[in-house]
Amino acid sequence: MIPFERYELILKAVRKAKYISIKDLLDITQSSIATLRRDIDFLTTMGKIEKIRGCIVIVEKEEKEKLDDIAYLYNTRESLYSDEKEAIGIATQKYLEKNDIILLTYGTTTAQVAKHIDDKQHITVITNGIDIVNILQNKPNVEVIVLGGKVDYSDKVIKGPSTFKMLEDLHPSKVIMGSAGITEKGITGYDFLNSTFLTRVIDIIDKCIIVTDYSKFDRPGFVYIAPFDKIDIMVTDQGVPSKYIEIFRKHGIEHLIAPPKYL
Repeated sequence: MIPFERYELILKAVRKAKYISIKDLLDITQSSIATLRRDIDFLTTMGKIEKIRGCIVIVEKEEKEKLDDIAYLYNTRESLYSDEKEAIGIATQKYLEKNDIILLTYGTTTAQVAKHIDDKQHITVITNGIDIVNILQNKPNVEVIVLGGKVDYSDKVIKGPSTFKMLEDLHPSKVIMGSAGITEKGITGYDFLNSTFLTRVIDIIDKCIIVTDYSKFDRPGFVYIAPFDKIDIMVTDQGVPSKYIEIFRKHGIEHLIAPPKYL
């Protein structure tokens, strides 16, 4: 069993029981005590659980739960900052080349990247985004490979450990992904399981391109994904705070500011 399969088992068990013993978690995960301790330390660091007198309890954070369950539902995000996202989607075409093999992860901004791919562009798109698959169906020169896993209709994403297993057999040269938020520490995501997937993706793919509108800056997401030194290119819009331009320069990140949609 790979790590984030165990993470989900642990979280599911703790949510159901509210608190649970180490012994019970060993029975549930069928892992060694050393492995379980590493998993618990990781989940504690991520702010998901706490250790209290030999038991594990779930961390209830109303602000984060509200953020995850209401404010950041896909359909809500889709309607926000739509002009900025479209401008970013258009600008990002600069980084798509003939015969590219790219991983285009799910999201409302990456959907705009897919929407504006030239119909004549011969590229391969690997994705876990349901919307992205639908957008690309009428672009015959774009080969689409869908990562398998559990379908989450509320977020229009396919997720789970099998998505990464499948990706290991493919060889994309670049990943284009959005973000839930960006702070001075780095990039964050909405969902624990998918964010763990993205963290691993960044480690194995040579070039990482982040596409994100100005509203995401100075706003932490639910789960930490990666520091700035893992990012190669940032595509955003004119509302990005100036201090982040300096951060991009400090970390050697190429940055592209998309012009307003109607210019």
